[in-house]
Amino acid sequence: MDGETKEVIGCNLLGAFEKSTLKELYRQYLVEAFATSDAATDDKLFANLARLGLITGLEAKEINEIHNQIGGFIYRQYISKAIQKGPLGPQERQFLDTIKDSLGMDPEKCAELITDCQNQKVSDMVDRMFDSPQVLAEEVRKMRDVADLLDIDLKADIKVSDFRLQRMFQVEIKDLVDSGEISPDNLAAVEELCESLHVSQADAERMIEETVQKRTSGGLLQAACALRQGSGDEATKELEELLKYAALLGGAEAEQKQVSMGERNELLMLYQASLQADENAIDSAASEKLDLLRSVMGLADSATPA
Repeated sequence: MDGETKEVIGCNLLGAFEKSTLKELYRQYLVEAFATSDAATDDKLFANLARLGLITGLEAKEINEIHNQIGGFIYRQYISKAIQKGPLGPQERQFLDTIKDSLGMDPEKCAELITDCQNQKVSDMVDRMFDSPQVLAEEVRKMRDVADLLDIDLKADIKVSDFRLQRMFQVEIKDLVDSGEISPDNLAAVEELCESLHVSQADAERMIEETVQKRTSGGLLQAACALRQGSGDEATKELEELLKYAALLGGAEAEQKQVSMGERNELLMLYQASLQADENAIDSAASEKLDLLRSVMGLADSATPA
């Protein structure tokens, strides 16, 4: 008679042992089959799986359940290590296909396992950032790079909250301004950040305004404190950093009641002195900075100190 020969057995262990014991026996055998490093032994162990199923008397659905359990564990362990280096490549996927075929796992379930492991990788990175005392721009960038490599959408795929997305946006914006990567004439990085972190234009403008106001207010106070301590260089440095932020909003006045108008004028004169070119001339770029600083100081109506 044509067709595949089906092996049968006269008796099995069903009834002689608890079902849970038989399942554990099959599970341990399967674990051992995957643990061996000898190819010949490995092939032999897998070849006897069907016979073991007959001996234990386990039903097909019970055997499939064990296969999926062990296969799922192997998938998760392997994928977690593999994606540390980047997306799964042909070699990694070939290995996973071997596991799938050996255990007769559902292809759709295997695809879900890969997706779940990749999503979990990025989700864990986000959680670690917010478990730390401070969210760092470097960590946000690393997370976004991994999400991009694995083609993971932070909102659609791993459901990152709006609060966390906006917090990461603020952290990166501050770092981008500090590093000089964004300016009034170069906002491409902001557009990319908005897309990656699902921040609307309206929210982005609001958060940038809040960040600028906070930084200019704090910078003005720090500059005044340095001035009070007789550290002109430190005061000038604070003003220079302050202007990077102020430029994004065209010089909105800093809300800082702890700095008197006299101190503001003194800081303006100090900054002008630091910009003096040869023969006491102020070039156009320096003049623009002075005008911007004057606006931040609330001295817009006063003349540039001579």
